[in-house]
Amino acid sequence: MKIIAVDPGLISGVSVYNTVSGAFETHEVSFWISAVDFVLKLYEKGDVVCLERFVINAATAKKTPELSALNANATIEWFLFQQDQAPVFELPVTAKKLISDDALRNVGWYRATKGGHSNDATRHLLVYMLKNKLIDPLTLRGKT
Repeated sequence: MKIIAVDPGLISGVSVYNTVSGAFETHEVSFWISAVDFVLKLYEKGDVVCLERFVINAATAKKTPELSALNANATIEWFLFQQDQAPVFELPVTAKKLISDDALRNVGWYRATKGGHSNDATRHLLVYMLKNKLIDPLTLRGKT
């Protein structure tokens, strides 16, 4: 089984962890459709797809009219619906609160990128892993 996590947006992050092999990869891609393409190519029945729950609020509305995150989430959600599966949504505030840059470094998954989108996708992946007891919380603290 793979866990595929997406930080959607104009520039998107996509992180993938294979629970069988232990392989991890992360990418930062331009334009939201590239993130969708990653998911469509990687997804196999039984995989888990985690998406950032993108919420439009007053601050978001002032910053940008960009709807790339909504487009990416809606397209991926539609695809998963066709597979009789639903995505797992995570709030960005939860991911950033639970998974620091140091935690990413402790598991060896931190990647220095301009926008940090691949790290944000990895945070969503690790939140899922924590909630489902697929990783020891002490590992994130660098204590194992």
